[in-house]
Amino acid sequence: MDYMKKIEESIKFTWKYKALWLFGFIISFFGGGFNSNFNSGFDSENEKYSEASGEIEKLFENGVFLAIFCGVVILGILIALVGWYLSSVSNAALINAVRMDKKGEVPTFKNGWAYGRTKAWEFIKLDLIAFLLGLVVVLFMIPFIIVGVIFPPLLCLFCLIIPVLIIGMIAWWITLMSAQRYVVLKDLSATEGLKAGWKLLKTQVSEYIIAGLISFLPGCVWTLILMPVGILAVVAMMVVFLGILAISPVIGLVLLGIIVITFCLVASALNSPYVVFSHTYWTKIIMELMEREKK
Repeated sequence: MDYMKKIEESIKFTWKYKALWLFGFIISFFGGGFNSNFNSGFDSENEKYSEASGEIEKLFENGVFLAIFCGVVILGILIALVGWYLSSVSNAALINAVRMDKKGEVPTFKNGWAYGRTKAWEFIKLDLIAFLLGLVVVLFMIPFIIVGVIFPPLLCLFCLIIPVLIIGMIAWWITLMSAQRYVVLKDLSATEGLKAGWKLLKTQVSEYIIAGLISFLPGCVWTLILMPVGILAVVAMMVVFLGILAISPVIGLVLLGIIVITFCLVASALNSPYVVFSHTYWTKIIMELMEREKK
């Protein structure tokens, strides 16, 4: 397989169909398209930090503020559920867009949205299965962690399990990603897609590994491009938290919320082309592997 050609084709596809960037924005904003971790480097015993934390604790003793906070949390949960649906629609739309382009058709946001809605529930079922499996793994690990805390030498045995868990997580991610393609490209159900995705992984594991390693290059480049935005956002949030919150907690929390939302919007907008590229790249890879499977 010519992996570099797949990258080139995916870049051209992403640039050609800019309307699809909106799907990339939705996926990135509601999760699954952008991940960044930053360490603030501030000491938790900082005087301003302690003062700000004390003011916030006082706010939660106020019944009105607590009611407003609970309302915001409930609203956040509702928005997350809507975002989950929108992300499912967008994921299906981007995968189908690659198929349409291969057939000589022109993918648009309108026809992508219409198609994505027909597959949203199957994608949600895939996410639910992934969540339940993750929950089972966590529950399975809890006894080992407890035993390791009581008998520290046994932690060494637990460490031996970690590489197996990592490999398992990677295999599951590949299977889930392949299942999404089967749901769209082969019109399978969620469970059928998982079975087909696992079967494909077992027969083409080397191809997946090479494709994944090659995809690191554009991913690293894009991370370097977005990193300054993340650093600026973290600095702004720390300034608000350590400064304004200590003076006026209410105003500080409002400004902090505005900064966080603004950062998410800007980061998602900047990240949207890469989300489209990544979906296109993996869809093209898996489509070719599916064709090999037929032969």
